[in-house]
Amino acid sequence: MSVKEQLEIILWYRQQEEAKKIQIGRLQGLKECLERIGSQIREPEKPPDITQEDVKHKIDDMIRDIRMEIIGLFGQRLSFMEMFKHLKDPKQKTVMALRYFCCKDWKKIADYLSCSVEEVKQLHDKAVCELEKNKKKSK
Repeated sequence: MSVKEQLEIILWYRQQEEAKKIQIGRLQGLKECLERIGSQIREPEKPPDITQEDVKHKIDDMIRDIRMEIIGLFGQRLSFMEMFKHLKDPKQKTVMALRYFCCKDWKKIADYLSCSVEEVKQLHDKAVCELEKNKKKSK
């Protein structure tokens, strides 16, 4: 697998983490809705097979499972990022960390480093080349 493919995977893991955070937010919203309408529901003549409390517990279980998935994705992303430790140039390391760990766009990275977007992209490209060289050496 090439370095560029590994970097794409890191970004994909990050996107998955963000999607799962949205899922958690929506599940928490659903749980809040259940709590608000709980007292407004009339008791049916026959009790339901599943209660609101059962649903709330199921939501809590789902949130816990999604959080564990996020931790797993983060760990995968972190393991890929071990390759950045081989970069000698601190600016290259910063560009790669901000881009692939923090998912910052080129403009935000440029602002952080007080340089142009073009310089950031050059640092990125040099870092990718350096990582490719390190990868070939380690084989």
